[in-house]
Amino acid sequence: MDASETPTATPQRIADPTTASVTEHSSWREPEQFLKLVIVDYRSGLGHAEPMTGFHLAQVNIGRLVAPLTEPELAGFVDQLPVINALADRSPGFVWRMVDDAGADATGFRPDGHDDLLLINCSVWESVEALRNFTYHSDHLRVLTQRRAWFQRMTKAYQALWWVPAGHRPSVTEAMQRVAHIREHGPGPHAFTFRDPHPAPASAPAPHPGRALNHVLADVSRPTADGRGS
Repeated sequence: MDASETPTATPQRIADPTTASVTEHSSWREPEQFLKLVIVDYRSGLGHAEPMTGFHLAQVNIGRLVAPLTEPELAGFVDQLPVINALADRSPGFVWRMVDDAGADATGFRPDGHDDLLLINCSVWESVEALRNFTYHSDHLRVLTQRRAWFQRMTKAYQALWWVPAGHRPSVTEAMQRVAHIREHGPGPHAFTFRDPHPAPASAPAPHPGRALNHVLADVSRPTADGRGS
């Protein structure tokens, strides 16, 4: 796309380096000068072009299976997981989700080395509203209502939401620390829930230095009065 074009006219096309396919993303709407952060996650094969707007919403939930994933009683969960992950990937406001070395989902992670049945799910979204819409207003809700068939009832907090700098990708350790914070202190600005949400911080900190991703900065110029790029 030529820099003189209005960004909303044509979605940015980003080559996927792992599959040679192309991902389209059109989340910017203001014809203003900004740095567009193109993030390519080589493990999940997803490419995103994100305006640097400050903060995104991270979420984590953990669950203890009723049996190992290879057992017949988990077949329904295992069969539907790729479908629900694909639904998340194409949902409005989706940014990123945690995957293990296999690259499809996070079922290979064991956040508690002493509990082989404990699984973790972690993702990043543009807003609380985007995550809420996916969770409760999409086909994800149908699968969510079947949770008790596959996961044990947990007596302590097992979910957490928190704000992260745009471009940051939470680790398993960071996500588990947020769950632990809610267990110890209850919801607050550091970690909260859908029932007790907190707004994003007023200003954006410096980008997180430890992201295991490839970041490419592309400069999009502010249109001048005659509609041309600066």
